[in-house]
Amino acid sequence: MSSDCKWPGCGNVASRFGWACATHWAALPVKIRLSLGHSHRPGVEPDAYRLRAEATARDWIIRERNKAAKAGKSPSGGKPFV
Repeated sequence: MSSDCKWPGCGNVASRFGWACATHWAALPVKIRLSLGHSHRPGVEPDAYRLRAEATARDWIIRERNKAAKAGKSPSGGKPFV
């Protein structure tokens, strides 16, 4: 079973732990990727740990986009930050 990338605005197929496409997975900090990976349980309803890991990832994305916007820079900074 495949799912869509959870990165805001991305419609690609999620390839890593059911959360993000390969490009956006690589853009996440290692600590967040580890939390998402450890909490991934295929075919099982997300538990509190998984929901917290997903919320942390979304919050990080929003913070990074806001920082880039305030600095007047491209959110990607040369990285896959679409």
